[in-house]
Amino acid sequence: MQLKDLLREPITNLNLDESFCTQCRAMGFSNLEDILLCPPKKLVSRPGFTYAWLGVLADFLNEKQLLHLLQSAPGKNSG
Repeated sequence: MQLKDLLREPITNLNLDESFCTQCRAMGFSNLEDILLCPPKKLVSRPGFTYAWLGVLADFLNEKQLLHLLQSAPGKNSG
């Protein structure tokens, strides 16, 4: 699976914990791309955000060798 396909795959299809998927839905995220496009300041202030949720996301991205995608990009850290 190519990166763009993985990022656009519904979160429910990624074999992640059901509570993670439920939190994603509650926060309005349907795929990884939605999450990664959200500026960090807005992400942590979103209703439903927890650091445990972020840990699951970071673990998943790390397994896929994509953890660097969570880093702020130029213009992304303002928000």
